[in-house]
Amino acid sequence: MVKYFWALLFFTIGFVNSGSLLALDESYYDAPKRNIGPQKKVPVQIIIQDPADNSGRIISASFDRQTIPLRAPSPSNVRGKLYAWMYPGNYEMRWALDQFSDSFSAQTYVKQIVITERDVWITITIQGSEIRVN
Repeated sequence: MVKYFWALLFFTIGFVNSGSLLALDESYYDAPKRNIGPQKKVPVQIIIQDPADNSGRIISASFDRQTIPLRAPSPSNVRGKLYAWMYPGNYEMRWALDQFSDSFSAQTYVKQIVITERDVWITITIQGSEIRVN
């Protein structure tokens, strides 16, 4: 019961920090089970934002081949969120950015995310072409 209280508290703090008190438009993903022994799942929060200087927009994003639904930008510039519970391992974060240039092709970015057994909480923030993993 206590571990559920702390998980709920961390998610509540995440909602308040992201400017969204109601989690009606967020997506959730639970990792498929792997046969690698008893391991705990690590909560992962992914926040997708367009570039701060309005030089482009993110047109697609996925984590572990799970598409993150995008919506019109909110006042806080958030395009999408995904909350996932993942086993330790390596995962691929992929997103495409249209930079409003003369060429009509979007730039695709890929980042390997490593989750270890020692991780308690991971926040991945994508803003344009930049990614931060905390």
